Amino acid sequence: MWTPPTTKILLYRLCQEKLITQIIVIDNDKNNNPNYDILNHQKIQVETQTKNIFVNPAWNIGAQKCKNDILCIMNDDVILFDNPFEFVIKNMKYNTGVIGLNLQKDQPYLSIEPLENMKSVLAFGCVMFMKIQNFFPIPDSLRVFYGDNYLFDKNKLQGNINYVVNGVRNNKVFGLTSDTLYKLIGVHAHDMIKYEDLIYNNIIKYQS
Repeated sequence: MWTPPTTKILLYRLCQEKLITQIIVIDNDKNNNPNYDILNHQKIQVETQTKNIFVNPAWNIGAQKCKNDILCIMNDDVILFDNPFEFVIKNMKYNTGVIGLNLQKDQPYLSIEPLENMKSVLAFGCVMFMKIQNFFPIPDSLRVFYGDNYLFDKNKLQGNINYVVNGVRNNKVFGLTSDTLYKLIGVHAHDMIKYEDLIYNNIIKYQS
């Protein structure tokens, strides 16, 4: 948290969006909180943690605090030049699961298509939309990785259809936040990936 230099710009842009009424910031790094003026905006709700609880538990808290029917989970290192919010909401159906953004497909218009395999879209979990009832709390054993996979596959198991939106111009710098995370975890990062991969596959196998 607070590592990307674009976080302040992101917050300003989100506050200006009329469709957004609540912005929940999970502060996983309270000692480095820059105390931006924008954090005092009426839409912003900062949830400060006593320690770094990592990604997936932070998503769980955000979903718990959400007061709206539609939830958007967004990384702190993404700036969207195109506004996908109205487009996404218009394309939500009764059986829509998770809608993610393809931040690497460059085209001059927005389009949406069903997505069967999340792994075919790099960084699908950087920006995700879903109805609040389609957010399923991520198990405590998955702290860093596979949270987006869990939400994607859990919705598939519920019979929902997941989608991807193409054509959203952005300035996402891949690896900026994750590099900081890997430095924090240190030499145990690869072991944690293997460990959470095993746990995740066992969870999905059991639930299916």
